[in-house]
Amino acid sequence: MTMFERYNGRIGIEQLVREFYRDVLAEPELAVSVESIIQHQIDLFCHIMGGPCSFDLSWLESAHKPLKISEAHFDWVARILVENL
Repeated sequence: MTMFERYNGRIGIEQLVREFYRDVLAEPELAVSVESIIQHQIDLFCHIMGGPCSFDLSWLESAHKPLKISEAHFDWVARILVENL
C-alpha cells in the first residue's frame, strides 16, 4: 500500500495539507500567506506519496533559497508536518 492510498488518495492529502497549514499559520513566527501554494503542496504530497500526480521537484531548492528560511523554522514546520501525518 502506498502512502497515497494510506491517506485516502487526493481527498485525504488535500485534508492533510489544509490541516498542516492551519497549524503552521497558527504559529505567529511561521505565519505567511499560503493559500496560493496549497494546491502546489497537495500536488507535491500526492507525488511523493506515490499517487498519480506529477510534480517537478527540481526547482524546490532554488525557490526556497531567497526566503532565507532558518533551520529552526524548517525544523519547526517539519515537526508540525509529522504531527499531522
